Amino acid sequence: MKRTISNGVLTFISDNAGAEPLALRFNGDESNYLWQDEAGAKPVTAICFPLLGALPDGAYILEGKRYAMGMHGFAQFRDFRVAEHTEERIAYEIRDDENSREQYPYRFRLRAEYALYGSTLTVTYRVKNLDSRELYFSVGGHPRFACPVRDSGGSAGFADHFIEFEKPESIDTIVKSYAPLSAIEACFNADRTKLRLDYALFEKGCFCFSRLNSSFFTLKNSKNERALRFHPEGASHVQLWTMPGADYIALEPWYGSITSLPPKPEDRVWTERPGALHIPPETEYACAYRLTCMKSKTSD
Repeated sequence: MKRTISNGVLTFISDNAGAEPLALRFNGDESNYLWQDEAGAKPVTAICFPLLGALPDGAYILEGKRYAMGMHGFAQFRDFRVAEHTEERIAYEIRDDENSREQYPYRFRLRAEYALYGSTLTVTYRVKNLDSRELYFSVGGHPRFACPVRDSGGSAGFADHFIEFEKPESIDTIVKSYAPLSAIEACFNADRTKLRLDYALFEKGCFCFSRLNSSFFTLKNSKNERALRFHPEGASHVQLWTMPGADYIALEPWYGSITSLPPKPEDRVWTERPGALHIPPETEYACAYRLTCMKSKTSD
């Protein structure tokens, strides 16, 4: 079921199926900063839990037992219950059940919270350990942003877009890439603060930065003032991905472990995956990222 929150500036629409973001617009403006599949395929903007990316051979080992789990985990396929809903804020929640424990034998609570503050949407994930043992997990988002923003006028296309970083960045912080690093390097400008988007970078898949130097970066285009500022708020990884020819870019804030390329032996053991988050019983982990919409030089 679709649910809406709104303030004096933005309107945000989400769905309890996967707690999926559907639309992010300025009030009175039909231009959606989020991308949705016109064919209605689901899920599109997945929550990744308790896995980021894919496992080697689609399975892992925990306490000597093998468990199968698909890419990005199972939360994206769950129907979340609404735990809180006010005019400017909504929180969704799932807990473990019989089906989840077949893939992930822990007791847990996962909350996804969305809140509007001026022209900014804050997305918060909270994971609580309801088990009697240490809880190992990763969590993050897989939002796809319209590129270009639909119904915004002008003639911008995907190739007119670029990412502008707060500070210079380096391919040295790319920890996983299906594209040659030299190709990514060629898309940076001279001072390394702008990365031009090119479908050729994604022909075989994504590329993934570890912690950035920048505290924020902005998705912009050369044709108009539509832009989206992204604050990953301490994410351990920021992954970029699209399908060549598609009119979106996925900017993915991830917290926890990703599988190496090529996979390493420790990637197959749940409690040994490098960077995996873990919390003791009856404690909660929280992380958040922020999205600020812009449509003119004065709207940021």
